[in-house]
Amino acid sequence: TRMIETYQSALQYSDDEDYFNNLPIIYTKLGLAYQKMSNWENALKYYEMAREFYEQTLEKVKENYIKLSIANIYYETYKPDLAKNYLMDIINSDDMPEILITKTYITFANIEDSLSNINSSYEYYRKAIKISNETMDTETLSELYFKYALIADDKGDIEEALEYYNKCIKLSSDDNLNKYLSAAYSNIA
Repeated sequence: TRMIETYQSALQYSDDEDYFNNLPIIYTKLGLAYQKMSNWENALKYYEMAREFYEQTLEKVKENYIKLSIANIYYETYKPDLAKNYLMDIINSDDMPEILITKTYITFANIEDSLSNINSSYEYYRKAIKISNETMDTETLSELYFKYALIADDKGDIEEALEYYNKCIKLSSDDNLNKYLSAAYSNIA
């Protein structure tokens, strides 16, 4: 809550020359802080304020990263249709970074998996695999590789599953970075 108080007080300094430029950053950090506390209402409120700011300043990439955060909250709060609407907006946007689209497909796949739509989930993971690359962050790739392998395994494609469990393992032996490391080892065994 100390962090929230700090950001809330930063909102009071509207006379500061950098106030306008810092506003969406403060909103985003407040959204994230409230999200970590599972205070969904306030998280959505501040993310929406940041999204509106980026929409008005025509910063589509930043706006879409905020939409992904909003979609993740809707996913966490069992509102998959609202989450899917935001995700589709991102996917249908032109010239988005590959990492953003990859994370969007992973979130889509997670939603479909939670709804027991395994084939749809598998297709979203496949789309994410196609556009992902080795330079992306370990956290994103480990989730993608592991979950794709898990569904390939469920579908009976053992060779594909083993390939992606191994890719997950090879990303990093640091389980702080690779949260799927032990599960990947376990599933190979």
